[in-house]
Amino acid sequence: RPRAVDVAPGVPDAADRKVVLSVHRARKIFGGGHAAEYGSVNPYVVCQYGGAESVTAPVRSTLNPVWNKDLTFAFEDGEAPRATLFLFSKNDYLNDSLLGKCVVNFERPEGHGGTERLLARTWLAVVPCEEREREGIEHLCSEFGINMRPQRFLFKKGSLGSVEISVYSFAMGGLLNSGS
Repeated sequence: RPRAVDVAPGVPDAADRKVVLSVHRARKIFGGGHAAEYGSVNPYVVCQYGGAESVTAPVRSTLNPVWNKDLTFAFEDGEAPRATLFLFSKNDYLNDSLLGKCVVNFERPEGHGGTERLLARTWLAVVPCEEREREGIEHLCSEFGINMRPQRFLFKKGSLGSVEISVYSFAMGGLLNSGS
């Protein structure tokens, strides 16, 4: 007959754990020199983790945006922790342009109370997206109600740039109990 497992006092369970993906900045979008060919670039990031999405604000007219934005998600216990960052350019009159993506693999939290660094600050290359990946981005469907067509002209040049990120986790129970 199965029996309940006691959890050590002061150690939060996985449901109380949060993962924070810090999107610091990007550099050399389109390799830093091709934006004049395509017009203005107003970059922002859509992050997917564990079935949830979070979005940074767009930064107007730059190839080197700075966001310094913490995107917080409920920890998903299961496979190896992974998030996907989709880099977009905000367009005023047309659908936003999907520029590329970064896949973020990070360590699994150990589960003790307090804050744990899961991935130190690092730069990740932006790579082209497959057309089928666009269909799974909830942000596109909810904001525009349509699927975007691939914008192949974006990938004719070499580098698409890079994004600087870091990842940490914390336990809500640990934060609530630390004040007592």
